[in-house]
Amino acid sequence: MPLARAYLPATLDDLDALAATRSLPVTSGIAVAPGASEQVEHLAWVAAAERAAEVAGDRRRVVVSADVDTAALAPTPAAEPTAVTLVTSVPLKRVVSLHVDEAPGSGLGDLLWYDVTELDQVRALLSP
Repeated sequence: MPLARAYLPATLDDLDALAATRSLPVTSGIAVAPGASEQVEHLAWVAAAERAAEVAGDRRRVVVSADVDTAALAPTPAAEPTAVTLVTSVPLKRVVSLHVDEAPGSGLGDLLWYDVTELDQVRALLSP
């Protein structure tokens, strides 16, 4: 089955669930088709970071990057063309990386990159 890169706004609760169950709960996000250009991938990532700001409120934004089976993605009606809803949870083995604000309210360029193996460190960083 083909895979699409999905950028999923997340919360600390989502990351806690990912650590506990090895699966990210069903969520919505932004996805790009397999083989999309780097420019399209970047635009999707930016859109997910903007959406993460809405989810985060006054906390740090978090975006989870994952390679998701295209069959698990459903377009979100009345949203931007790349907006999707996942129809199933995302297994930990499909998560590629985590992107987190350097500080709450940081600019887009201040999202830090973490490998999926650093999930526990990211959770500790986000804990109050």
